[in-house]
Amino acid sequence: MSTPPKNLNGQGITLRGSKFSNGNLSGILARKIYTGVYYDRTADDEGVVPSLEDAIAVPCPTIIDREQFDRVAALRASRNPRRMAPHVAAGTTLLVGLARCGMPGCNSGMTIRTGKSGQYAYYACNQRVNNGGGCVCPAIRKEQLDEVVVNAIERQLLAPDRLRSLLAGLLDLSEKNRHRKEAELSKALADKTRLDTAIRKLLILIEDGLMSPRDPHFAVRMAENRANLAAATGRINVLERQLAQGKRRIDASAIDRFGKLLSEKLRADDASLRSAYLKMFVDAVSVSDQKILISGRTATLEAGVSTGLPVKVGAVPNFDREWCRLRDSNT
Repeated sequence: MSTPPKNLNGQGITLRGSKFSNGNLSGILARKIYTGVYYDRTADDEGVVPSLEDAIAVPCPTIIDREQFDRVAALRASRNPRRMAPHVAAGTTLLVGLARCGMPGCNSGMTIRTGKSGQYAYYACNQRVNNGGGCVCPAIRKEQLDEVVVNAIERQLLAPDRLRSLLAGLLDLSEKNRHRKEAELSKALADKTRLDTAIRKLLILIEDGLMSPRDPHFAVRMAENRANLAAATGRINVLERQLAQGKRRIDASAIDRFGKLLSEKLRADDASLRSAYLKMFVDAVSVSDQKILISGRTATLEAGVSTGLPVKVGAVPNFDREWCRLRDSNT
């Protein structure tokens, strides 16, 4: 099967006169502007570039609908070779590449086996399959284990109270960021008031004849005050716009919406899409004869809430704790 760049180049289609490659196609697929919105992050007068949450959303023509864009982005993120081997990422079985044997001394990966001429499938320990019973981990029906894992994630991870607790640090960071800007705005407003007063006093001195407008000291002080006033006014405008138009402020309701959306993705009819989303925030599913243990990184959830689904693994802040340990879940 030919690759997308080869197909496009074979049809004589170019990108601004150049041939298509995997690199420029990857860049195109990552541009949210094609979904109908452009986030303006123009630097302010002080050269400060606003964060994504403070960027101004500007509507533009839609080329790709958001659902298709999310689907492609989720699949690309889950198939990142730095996160998972390509032959594993390409699988559509929900837990392939994630399920591991949790029996003492094993930790082998689990593979899909079939029975009754392919009528049903089940997860089995690779060690047991390849070494003729070297491990005693029981085989588990595919549908059963998939449902247990998704149910546990919805109940013990995506439940509003649990998710808010896990992402409490993110809520604090969001509030601190907003409080910092509010404090900066208060200071800028105070500076503006002080400078207005200083300019007014200088003009009163001129009006009362106590100082000449030709006095070099007057010219210097007036120029400094007016320059500082312009800077303070510009900063006030930027801060007020950021506080008023910060669309991605993280609060409890944003976390609840994220949990609901992620739950819907995990219940989607498309098996490849379900698998892609699960692999983006679950690192491992350990299966033994007594329990199932699911683990993942809180940083991935934080990135999802901050930027919206799907997330890009690797470009997020790191938190040391793991988000979930599922205990006493017997199959």
